[in-house]
Amino acid sequence: MTTPGVHPGTGDGGQPPSDSDASVLFAFALESGRAVTWVLDLTTNRFHFTGGALQLFGPNASAGSGHVGTDDFFSIVHRDDRERLNATAVDSFATGEDFVCEYRTIGPDGSVHWQAARGRPVHDEAGRPLRLVGVTNEITELRAAEAALRETQERMRAVLAAAPILLLAFDHDGVVTLAEGRELAALGDPTTALVGRSVAELLGPPGAEAVQAASAGRPWAGRLPLGGRVYDVSCLPSSDTDDAGLVVATDVTDRAATEEQLEHQALHDALTGLANRERLQRFLDRCAERNEEIALFYLDLDEFKLINDSHGHTVGDSLLRAVAHRLRAAVRAEDLVARVGGDEFVVVCTGMTQAQAQATADRIVTELGRRFERENLDPSGASVGVVVARAGSVSSAELLRRADEAMYAAKRAGRGRWRMAPAGEAPWRDAALASPEG
Repeated sequence: MTTPGVHPGTGDGGQPPSDSDASVLFAFALESGRAVTWVLDLTTNRFHFTGGALQLFGPNASAGSGHVGTDDFFSIVHRDDRERLNATAVDSFATGEDFVCEYRTIGPDGSVHWQAARGRPVHDEAGRPLRLVGVTNEITELRAAEAALRETQERMRAVLAAAPILLLAFDHDGVVTLAEGRELAALGDPTTALVGRSVAELLGPPGAEAVQAASAGRPWAGRLPLGGRVYDVSCLPSSDTDDAGLVVATDVTDRAATEEQLEHQALHDALTGLANRERLQRFLDRCAERNEEIALFYLDLDEFKLINDSHGHTVGDSLLRAVAHRLRAAVRAEDLVARVGGDEFVVVCTGMTQAQAQATADRIVTELGRRFERENLDPSGASVGVVVARAGSVSSAELLRRADEAMYAAKRAGRGRWRMAPAGEAPWRDAALASPEG
């Protein structure tokens, strides 16, 4: 069955459209769209328009004739564009190059329409200009979309510039292609100086890790110091074929300081500033993980309750702070000093032999046996229990138990001295304890 007016083609694909068919198709395309063809005839100084948007070129054009004088045409061109449009046409005739110009027309209702015109000059054999033949497309909606996009981009740029972030886009070589954000000052250079530099150069080794992760399609996050501030930095892979990833850094200096303060409070004794039981446990766990040889000293101040009761808690607190200061001075910077009770302290020293532990115990007993001049207190001394062991060979609770028992043995021996716990699982006897008189 054949549809009326439509005939099947021949076996070789049918006949190509005739010139008249092509003309009909071209005219139909013009009438259906926003394009207008035109000829500017210099011999008559008139335009001839053809197309579906003739109303944009004045009442004469839309009335059906399509003929418009140049004066009438320029009367509908926006006054700010007339001189430029005319100069572009003159240049095209003079150089023989294509005429290309975007300009505005004013509709009958006063509305503004953007036009994109492109034409080609025609000259006679003597080179004299005859006419300009071209096509004009209305691009009002395109211009509006471009303006909206620019406005959005400017608004986003303004937001990014004011936001307390640092934003870097980088390509597959890790080179910065975009730099925005108020926090760019943390990198010490203006935005223009950052584009073209590598992320690894700007952020250091973590920057190289971030680029490597993004190139592999993985996110990366970390906390970095930049320009004297602290930033939470995240890096996400990009779906853009030109960029490999995006770095976003947020200033968290105040938050980091608060977190650090809270962490310190959670791990330190408020009165003396020494480590607390939690910090001690973490330190012992780390020593156990490394299977380190340690010397653990468990000490208790002698007669501290008597001092507290007779001189008051203010003096007692001052004494505890002074004891903490002397304990820190008696050991190395890498050793841990902790307060684990009212007048009980623990010192942990890593990498110590038994002989070194004995020398350290002597030093601790001597330091705490000196008069506390500022507190105007005679020394009451301290009893110290010492255990030397490999941290990974026994639990931290067992180490503390052995040191605590050795400390009580020192008290039974007369206070102001130290005792060393027996090695391994040897039975506990005071006779087995080694210690010179403190």
